[in-house]
Order: sequence, then structure tokens, then C-alpha cells
Amino acid sequence: MKEGEGLPGIILSLLIGIVSFLLSGFHPAFDSLVVSIILGILLGNTLSNRERLQKGIEVMLKYCLPVGIALYGTQLTFGHNIERTWLYVVMIFLFFLAATLIISRLLRLPGTLSILLASGLAVCGASAIAVISPLVGAKREDTSISIISILVIGLLSVVFYPVIWEDLGFTVRQFAFFSGTTIPMLGQVKVAVLETGREGINLAVRFKLIRISMLIFVATAVVLLRGRQDKRTTIPWFMVVFVVLAFLSNFVEAVSNMVPIFEPVSRFFLSSALAAIGLSVDLDSIMSEGARPLLAVFFSWCLGCLLVYACVEFFGV
Repeated sequence: MKEGEGLPGIILSLLIGIVSFLLSGFHPAFDSLVVSIILGILLGNTLSNRERLQKGIEVMLKYCLPVGIALYGTQLTFGHNIERTWLYVVMIFLFFLAATLIISRLLRLPGTLSILLASGLAVCGASAIAVISPLVGAKREDTSISIISILVIGLLSVVFYPVIWEDLGFTVRQFAFFSGTTIPMLGQVKVAVLETGREGINLAVRFKLIRISMLIFVATAVVLLRGRQDKRTTIPWFMVVFVVLAFLSNFVEAVSNMVPIFEPVSRFFLSSALAAIGLSVDLDSIMSEGARPLLAVFFSWCLGCLLVYACVEFFGV
């Protein structure tokens, strides 16, 4: 790469990452990763000379994405289990994962796209998709489609959950459980339970954190399964750091004290990398999949909501 050749793509990706990061500070519903990839797609499809950005985009994906994934390991928290309820949360996580994969297959979606949709819905939305994408060798279009599809489900949750809360007859704890186990992104969980007050928000976040901790198992399974398929297991360096930091941040006090520092750094790197992905994606290629990805996660989400409702009504969760 010639000197300065990649600067336009790098600078624009970083600028989008900064804007998205700042916007996320105004309201928890503004997930910086989602805002980044959407802004990237919109800008990338309006620029007349997008080819100039490609070298910089490659640099961002080569360096920013792995660093962001590695540091995201500090966000996995294993110490927030709530009595026996964590078993139900894990069961619901597994249901979302399996249901999305099965429905995606029935709708004839590509395997990598199905995995991204399942990871995003079952674990933690855009963050999970950003981590899993390089592990499955996902196309940039698949990453974009997955994040947009999961965003729609999250927005539906944010709009309808507060409306139906009283009709469901849930207590604050039950509604926090329902929201924390069925809404894809952490910020959306906070918004959905806002009317329940501090108690409801804290409970919902704790339930959600159990789901987020499942990311380490999903990522490990993806690496091992891909290794079997390729006849050799190659573990990317950033996944090694990801796992090490996940355990250190939970069991080593010195590292856990630094988690508030790691979180914004990781989010900024991931946001900038997803902005680069968005800049390189054609809207036509996203539209070519039609409504099938959204239908896959929508049907899975509806089934999952019914399961959680049954857990609350019949098992006294």
C-alpha cells in the first residue's frame, strides 16, 4: 500500500466511530455499533468514488476489529447469577440459538448468516455479531444484514414491551426477567424496563449479563466447529486474548478494576471497524436477501417470548 493511500478509508471510519460513540452517550437505545454500521452503509452508498476507501477499510478490519474483539472479553461477567434463575436464562439462550438456526435453515439462508443471526438474537446483538463474524469468515453483507435484522427486533421490543407490561400482569422482577432474556441489546433492555424504576433496570441488566457471558461459549464452539470443517483448528490471536481477559476480569481484582477503561476502548474499536464494513457494503447486496433474515429472527423471537412467558406463568420464575 502506497503512503497515504489508505488514509481516506481510515479517517472516515474513525470519524463515524467517534460520532456513533458520542451519540451512544445521549441515550442507551443508541448502540454505537449499530449506529456505526448504518451510518457507514448510508455514506458508502452516497459517495461517488467509494473505491478510494477500500485500502483504508482493509486496514481497519485487519487491526481495529481484532483489537476491539480482544478487549471485549472484559465485558463478560460470570458473577451475576441470580439464585436458580440463571438456569432458565441459559435454557432460553439455547432455545433462541437453536430456533434461529433451524428457522434460518428452513428459509434457506446461508450458514454463516444463520450463525450471525442466531448469535445476535441469543446473546447480545451487534456485539456478538461483531465478535463472531471474523470467526465464521462472514461476508460484510451478512454482518450488515444481521445487525439490521436484530436492530428491528430490538426496536419492536422497546416500543411494545412497556405497553404490554401491565396487561401481562407481571411483577417488576418478572418483567425484568422477560425483558432481560428476550431483548437482543443491553441498551434496549434498559429502555424497555425504564418505567419499572431502578430496581427493574438493575434486575433486567443482571439477567442480560448472564446471556452476554454466553458469548465465550458460542465463540469457542464456532472456532472448534470451523476447525473440524477445515480439518485443522486455528485459533485467532484475538480470541486467545478475548478468553484470557474474560477470565482475568472476573477473577483478578487488578484487571476487574480496569474494566471501565477497557469497555469504551473496545466499543470504539468495534464501532470504527463496523463503520468500515458499512462503507464497503452495497445496499443492493443487502436487499438481495429480501425479508428472510428478518423473518427468521422475528419467528424465533416470538417463539422465545412464548417460552419465557410460560416460564414465568407456569414455573414461577
